[in-house]
Amino acid sequence: MSMSTCQDLQALLSPFADGQLGADDRATVVAHLDGCAACRGLAADLDRLRAAARRLGPLPPPDHVWLEV
Repeated sequence: MSMSTCQDLQALLSPFADGQLGADDRATVVAHLDGCAACRGLAADLDRLRAAARRLGPLPPPDHVWLEV
C-alpha cells in the first residue's frame, strides 16, 4: 500500500502495533514513521496506552453488566 498522507497511515497504526500487517504494509508504515515526526509521535502514544492497559491486568465487569435471565 502506498501511504500518500498521514491520514492514510494513521488508519494502519493500530494493526501495525498489533503485528497484523503484511510485510509490504509494515515496511510502508516503518518508512513513513522514519520520516514523519507527527505520526511517529502518534505511534509512540499508542504504544504507551497499550503498555498502560496491560499493566492494569484483567478487571472484572461490574455486576450490573450481566443480564438477568
